[in-house]
Amino acid sequence: MARYEEASGTLARLNPVYIPGDEIPPGDETARLHRWGYRRYREMFNDRQLLGLELSCRVIAGQADEKIRNALATNLSDLLRYQNMLCRYDPMALKSLDIFSVHGFPVGLIQCESNLLGIPDGRKGSNVGSGGWSNIISKYERAKAYCENPFEIRHQGGRKKIVPVKGEWIGEKRFVSNMPEEKSVELYCCSSTFSGLPPASLDAVMTDPPYFANVQYAELMDFCYVWLRRLAGDNSGVFDKSSTRDENELTGNIIMERGLSHFTEGLAAVFKKMAAALKQGAPLVFTFHHNTIEAYLPVAVAILDAGLTCSASIPCSAEMGASIHINGTGSSVIDTVFVCRSTGSVSRHIIVSRPFAGHRDSVSELVGDSLESAIEDVLTRAGISYRKTKRAERIAGFDQSPDFIIPSEFNPQVVIEMNLEHRLRLLYCHFIYAILETFGGQSYTVNAVDHGFGGFCLEGTIILVFLSLF
Repeated sequence: MARYEEASGTLARLNPVYIPGDEIPPGDETARLHRWGYRRYREMFNDRQLLGLELSCRVIAGQADEKIRNALATNLSDLLRYQNMLCRYDPMALKSLDIFSVHGFPVGLIQCESNLLGIPDGRKGSNVGSGGWSNIISKYERAKAYCENPFEIRHQGGRKKIVPVKGEWIGEKRFVSNMPEEKSVELYCCSSTFSGLPPASLDAVMTDPPYFANVQYAELMDFCYVWLRRLAGDNSGVFDKSSTRDENELTGNIIMERGLSHFTEGLAAVFKKMAAALKQGAPLVFTFHHNTIEAYLPVAVAILDAGLTCSASIPCSAEMGASIHINGTGSSVIDTVFVCRSTGSVSRHIIVSRPFAGHRDSVSELVGDSLESAIEDVLTRAGISYRKTKRAERIAGFDQSPDFIIPSEFNPQVVIEMNLEHRLRLLYCHFIYAILETFGGQSYTVNAVDHGFGGFCLEGTIILVFLSLF
C-alpha cells in the first residue's frame, strides 16, 4: 500500500498530458460501464496504472524515429488492454485476462493488476504471466519475425508442423545480400466503399466483415483510441475525430438505430465496390457466422447485389467451445469461409435434392416466416388492407394459394406468392418493399435479369411475384 500511495502522490504532482479526460458516451456496450458508475475513461484505471501509462506515453513521444514511435504506440494500445481495473485473474492459466477477453466491458467484483514492466523468467527466456511491457514487446517481436519469414501450420499425427512459405515476406522493404527489395503497400483508413480502386485491378479480396451486432467494435476501441489520439503525431487527419464511432459503421446497434436494413445496404455497397475492382473470375473471400438465420440474409443480398456466385463454402474452427469469449453463450464454434466469384453457378440439384431437401425446407421456412413478418409490417405501416392466407389453405379462384392478397380474395388487386422451395433466394425483399410502397396505381418496373430473375412489374392491377433463381 505504501508503494501505491507513493505512486498516487507522484501522479498528483504531475501535469498529465496523455491521460484522457473524455467522457464515455452512451452505447449498447458502454451502457454496462454506466450502470457500474463509470463516467470517464480515466476512471477505469487506478492511480498507479495512470502514472505508468502517462510516463510510458512521454517516453514514446520522445522517440525521434517516426517508425519506432508508431511501433511503440501500437504496443501501447495492446498494453492498455491489461493495465486497467477491468482485468480479471485466470486461475487456470495463472495470468491476468485482458479487458476484451469477452469482446465487451466485463466488470468483475475482483480486479487484477498486472506488473507494468512485466516479469521476465530468466530460466525459460520468456515472461511470467501477462500484461507487462516485456510481454507486449515479446509478442511484437514474434509478429515481426513472422513478417520476415511467414509460415503455415500443418497438423500431422496430432502434432503441429511449421511449413515455411518460401520466398514470401510481409513489409515495404527488405535487404537480401545487401540488395534492397521493395513492395508497394497501400493502407487506407476509410470506408470500404471508397472509390479509389480501378476496375479489374485486384487479384483477390479477403475480408472479415462484422457479424452484425455480435461485437460493438467502435465502442470497444474508443477505450484505446482516447489515449492514442493524444499520442499520435499524425497529420493525415485519421485521429482528428474524438471517437472511432461512425453512423455508417456496419454493426447492428440499438442506440445508433442501426438495424438489419442498414447492415444489408452497407454490406451490399462494399461487396459491389470490391466486385467491380476484381479481375474476371477472381475470388472475394470472407468469413461469417451467427446464431440467427436473419443475420445471414444481408450476406446473401450482398452476394447477389455484387453479381457474385458463391462457388465454395468451407467450414473452419472459430472460437473453441471453452473459449472465454463464447463459453456459456451457446455461440457457434464453427465459422464459414465463403468463396465468391463473378463466374460459375450452383446446380439446382444441390439445393433441391435429398438429403439436403429436409434442411432446405426447414431453413427456407424460417426465412419465409421472417420475410412474411416484414411484409406484414410494411403493409400495416402503410395502412394497406390485406389478407394473409394460412399454410395449405385453398382459395377459390386460385390454383395455388398465394401468401398475401391485397385487399382480399373478393377484390384482388395485388397477389404476393412466395414459393417455399425458393425462399432461400428471397433476399431481394427490397424489391417487394418497392412494389408495395408504390402501390396505388403507379407503374413500377424492376429489372433483375442479371441476377437470374425474370423481372417483375406493377401496373396497378394484379401482380404475381415469384422469388426464384431457378
